[in-house]
Amino acid sequence: MKNPYLKLDRTQPVGNHYKDDRYLLPLRDVQPLPVDNITAERLAEYIWGEVEREIRTHSDRQLMTLTVGIEEEPGQAAYYSNTIQ
Repeated sequence: MKNPYLKLDRTQPVGNHYKDDRYLLPLRDVQPLPVDNITAERLAEYIWGEVEREIRTHSDRQLMTLTVGIEEEPGQAAYYSNTIQ
């Protein structure tokens, strides 16, 4: 949703525009996310933020550091680690 080069068309089917190309996907297969790019690194950071928000809201905050890992395929993964605020 935050990539300046992609234009998301939320009709059925969902269209993604990049330069002169258009990619169509069934609406049931698409979950727009507020990130600038769908990479393992960005997904790990995004999921970390979602988990951190839940921890701050529903926990007594005994956890100090959180690491999230996204594996694209065996042996190819990205991690995001940060301190819980």
